[in-house]
Amino acid sequence: KTSRERPLIIKDILDYLEGKEMWPAQCLQDFDFFLRAMEVAGLLNSSKIAYRIHNLALTENNINLLGNLRKSERYYEIFMMLLLRTEDLETTLKMYNKLAPHTLSPRKDFFNNLLMEINSKSAVHHLGKIFDDIELCSHGGASKEEMYEMNTVVLACMNGHPPSTSQFTNLSQTYVDIAQRIFKHLEVNKASAGLYLRFNTHAAKICSLAIQVLLREAQFESACNILAFCNEEKERMPGQLSEASLTSLMDAAVEAENVDVGIQIIDYLVGMNSEQARPCGLQLASLPLQSSEKNTLNKLLAFDQNWVNI
Repeated sequence: KTSRERPLIIKDILDYLEGKEMWPAQCLQDFDFFLRAMEVAGLLNSSKIAYRIHNLALTENNINLLGNLRKSERYYEIFMMLLLRTEDLETTLKMYNKLAPHTLSPRKDFFNNLLMEINSKSAVHHLGKIFDDIELCSHGGASKEEMYEMNTVVLACMNGHPPSTSQFTNLSQTYVDIAQRIFKHLEVNKASAGLYLRFNTHAAKICSLAIQVLLREAQFESACNILAFCNEEKERMPGQLSEASLTSLMDAAVEAENVDVGIQIIDYLVGMNSEQARPCGLQLASLPLQSSEKNTLNKLLAFDQNWVNI
């Protein structure tokens, strides 16, 4: 056959083998069959052929022919990446939920592609299960830096798709849980030799996004804990909190009449030479401040020629 026709031999083979038991193996090469077949399905970009191969693998005891752990993992990886490319997201996740995390331990590339699909399709109701699997599978074998990058993507996805805009209920609790876990991961691993905090270029963005997600779900105290961490580690942590996260936190602090947090925010804004320092100062000044608090606020904003002492 010509090279163009040769890949379609797989259809003839499947027609012949469909419904038959192939176990026990007759030779060592038999343990390569399913992986090789799935590789061909991947090259053909055919989910139809992939499903036929997988159904054959599930026939009788044929699953034993997947081979060793490395071959088995590769088989499922190709299968799921193919479905992610060619099937709609809900169909892909239906198969994913059957396999992960017990049969399939997804690798980082699959998780990254899956998160991109979830974000583009606004399918955030799946994030709870997916993030559980990400943690259970150690982020798919990702490096420390890749772990933080993946966590940033998860937070950005949640920040871009608030629960209030979703048709699904009970997302708020899931968002809070994930945001708190991601921040805790950063906090616990700040001294990890794999990536010290002073080299972690994702840390500031993780904290900024976590603050925004938590504030949107009325988790003021949790957001304040992140600010306290950033203040404590600001000499070591690369980058700075975003102005958007700080101004959102100021809104919440004023609403809660928490002057101490408000002063911390202004101190942070002044330290980063932000133009938002004075507007936030005016917000805080709207509260009934004590004399010492007024003095502190005036000192912090003394550099601003447009600031009028209160």
